[in-house]
Amino acid sequence: MQTFSRLPFELLATPLASIFGSGFLVIVPVLAQSAGPYMTVAMAAVCLLAYLVGSIIRHNIRVAEPLLADGQDSTLNFLERSADISIVVAYVISITLYLHILASFVLSGIGQDTPLYNNLLTSAVIIIIAGVGIWRGLGCWALWKNGHCTLPSY
Repeated sequence: MQTFSRLPFELLATPLASIFGSGFLVIVPVLAQSAGPYMTVAMAAVCLLAYLVGSIIRHNIRVAEPLLADGQDSTLNFLERSADISIVVAYVISITLYLHILASFVLSGIGQDTPLYNNLLTSAVIIIIAGVGIWRGLGCWALWKNGHCTLPSY
């Protein structure tokens, strides 16, 4: 069995864990409202589903990773790249959700929690983050290249 660097796995596992965590935070109130007294059973079903998804991920790590390292299967490489893109999209959605919740919290503190102001504040924070990333870099682009993350010096 081939050994893989732990660092790229951590880069994948952290956003994936964050997305799953966000999902659980969101699903509990949804289940409480939709499943009513059967919420416990519904949450157990969600946990079982999460375990099964984890089984698929563990299987892919054992079976597909060595095939990907070989680099010969173009279909598998395409699927891997598509999965990378989908995890980026899911993580952006997750971060946007957290920023939206944060904006709502901040605006409610000053009595201005309206959908318009919430969307404007969330968008402003995203634009600022993107602007800093474009202007100064977010610092971790060299991680894959050098094996470690360095922040730019200012």
